[in-house]
Amino acid sequence: MLKKLLLLSTLAMSGCVFNKIPTDNLTSLSSNELCSALGENSDNGNTTLRILDEITSRKGTVDMDKCHALEMSARTRGSNFGDPGAWARESSRMAEQTRRDVEMFKRLKEMGKI
Repeated sequence: MLKKLLLLSTLAMSGCVFNKIPTDNLTSLSSNELCSALGENSDNGNTTLRILDEITSRKGTVDMDKCHALEMSARTRGSNFGDPGAWARESSRMAEQTRRDVEMFKRLKEMGKI
């Protein structure tokens, strides 16, 4: 019973949480992840400068137009509870995350981890 409650609560929360791209090891991120992280961290000057330095070091391999589009998309993707249409726009993303979580729990159960 406790396992089922834990599973359901995890699934419910995972669809509602905005998972930011980790910025502790920028060299391990793909170019697309870097550009998205730039938009997600636009309010943090130190992180923004670190990401820009990493993008600059990859100058020849980063499509700057695509990078700008990803950055702007990530900036506007944050939760906006004042916008009544925000939940509708995020529903497909939340459904996909829930599907991945269910698959992960099925695999863990098959492996005997839960």
